[in-house]
Parts: sequence; structure tokens; C-alpha cells
Amino acid sequence: MPDLTRLQQRHDHLYRKILSTAAEKPNQITAERARWVREMDELLGLLQAVPTEGMSASTYDWLTTALINWQVASAAILDEPREVRLPQSPETLLRDRSDRVLSDEEVEKLLGQQAHHLSLVRRARELTEQLDRISAEGSSDEALAQDWRGARVFLAYELLSGQRSFSRELTSRSFRHLVDIWLTEVKSAWAFVLWKERGSPLWDNPDADYLQACHDFESRLREPASSKAQLADFAEAEEFLRRVYLSNGDRVRIESPNQEETTATEPGLTESAWSLVRRKAERWAELTGHWDPDDNWRVADNQVRDFYDNITAAVRDRDRSSTERVVRAVVDREGIANALEAALAVSFLDGEMVREILENAD
Repeated sequence: MPDLTRLQQRHDHLYRKILSTAAEKPNQITAERARWVREMDELLGLLQAVPTEGMSASTYDWLTTALINWQVASAAILDEPREVRLPQSPETLLRDRSDRVLSDEEVEKLLGQQAHHLSLVRRARELTEQLDRISAEGSSDEALAQDWRGARVFLAYELLSGQRSFSRELTSRSFRHLVDIWLTEVKSAWAFVLWKERGSPLWDNPDADYLQACHDFESRLREPASSKAQLADFAEAEEFLRRVYLSNGDRVRIESPNQEETTATEPGLTESAWSLVRRKAERWAELTGHWDPDDNWRVADNQVRDFYDNITAAVRDRDRSSTERVVRAVVDREGIANALEAALAVSFLDGEMVREILENAD
């Protein structure tokens, strides 16, 4: 087994040398390229040969980050693109992830790490156009916000694809990270992962990968009860929905606020059913190019009512009519469905009933 400490030192030395040269003396890149490419290829071979079984979470995170850094640097700086396959998570990590609830602080840390990784990728790509200024400029507030959103999209992808457990790893304090992430964003990330896993040098058919992501999402909806969360696990999500969106009788309340901003009902979340419908109506207008506010509000209002008026009966009573409406909200109206709604549907809906509904729809 390779000496990880020496590999880390070797990676840090070569990677920092290349980045600093690219930022401070870009003209030297051409002169050093051949030697650096040879050293990079040798290092990549060693990194990808590291066995992950029994590896700690911190070491695995370092290894995957190093491989991502080299994939970006090989193309953006050395002009010698390399396709890098990320190692699978060790079985021990997967078991740990599925058996332990993550605190909101741990979710924040997880998102911060992912945002940092995305920031490294973005900033390295910018070197192709701004090699002489990128290290001094750092990241704008807008770029950092984009990185943070990307991290939340990736978290949602992990939850919807089953790499993380929504019911066992997230508490309602962390639902705020999912409410303004659109399902279509998650499916686009899913499609990107499918391409990366295929190892193709060019993403030549993203539409086909997106359709496969849609298929995989629906397959998750149809999974049997043995793969779903327990009914008891729905209690916390149900209480969250009642506090934020529902009135008596488990019906959504959509009331225009008297104040300019709605009142925070959850830590870190300023939300109401009205603001949710407003955001979805604006999203629908952007997607369709149809700018009639009444029509857009009607579409958004119907989607919200289909989901929130029916999710409790669909989960607790296995009511078919309610399940049909929830499925319609996240499948037929995927453009304005959010990641929280999708996660609840994947985790708790009766998979056999969903299968029948989708087959009848076809």
C-alpha cells in the first residue's frame, strides 16, 4: 500500500507549484509542461491505486479532492486533459452515513466542504482566462453564493439517489437547505454524475443523461417498502410541514403576508406557503416564457396544493388519490418541484402504488 503521508506531500508540492506558476508566471507553463505532465501522470497512477477499504472519512475526502484538483488542473492549466475516476466510498463510511443522524451543524460543515471543493474547481477553470489575476482576486460574493448553491444541489442529489438517507441523516433543522433547490437542478447534477461515471472524454449527449436521471429518479419513487423509510420517521417531517405550510386539517394555507417579508418559522428559514407559491410562479414564468402572472400563480398554486394537501394522507393512510396528486406534483411538474418535496416523495411514498400510477400514466 502506498505511503499516504508521502503521497500527500508529493501532491501538495507539485499542485501548489503548478498553481503558483500559473498565477504568477504563466509564461513558464509551456516550458515546464512536459515535465509536469509526466509527474502528474505518475502521481495520478499512485493516487488511483490507493485502496479505500477501511479508509477514514477525512482521508477519503482528501483523496477525492486531490483527484478532482488534478482533473481540473490537467485541462485548465497543463492543456493535457485527464479523465479521473473517483474511488467508491468505503463500505464502512457508507454504513456510518446511513446509521447516524447528522446535526444541522454537521450538515453545514458538509455543505461548506462541498462548496469549497466546487470553489476550487471553478477558480481553477478561471485560470484559463485570468491566470495573472485569479489568486489575488479570490472569489466574489456572487461566486461564493453559486458555490454554496452547488453544494446544496449535490447534497440533494445524494439524498435522492440513495447515497445518503433523508430520514436517518437529516433533521428538520436542515430542510432549509432543500426548499429552494429545484428538482430539475438536481436531475442535471445527476446527469453530470452519470457522464462522469461513464468515463467519456466529452459530454456529447447531456439530454440522454438527463432522461436517464429522470428514469433513475422515478425508479427511486417505485422502490419497494423494504427500501423506504419507516412510517415513524415521517413524524418529524410531518410536524415541520404543519408548522411552516399547513393549517388545521392538514391543508396548505396560502395567505398574502401583511408585511413586506414573511416571519421566520424555522431557524434560518423565512418561508410560508404564500412565499413558496410566489417563488414557484416566478420559476414557472422563467421556464415557459409565459408572463401572465395570474396563469403562473394558478399553476404554482395547484402544484403546491397537490403536494402539501396530500402528502400526509399519501404517507400515513396510503391513500391512492392523494398519492396520485403527490406524484403529479413531483413528476408532471418537475420544473417547479423542489428538492424537499422530491426527498419526501422518494423516502415515504408507497413504491408499489407509485409504480401502478406511473404505468397507468404511460
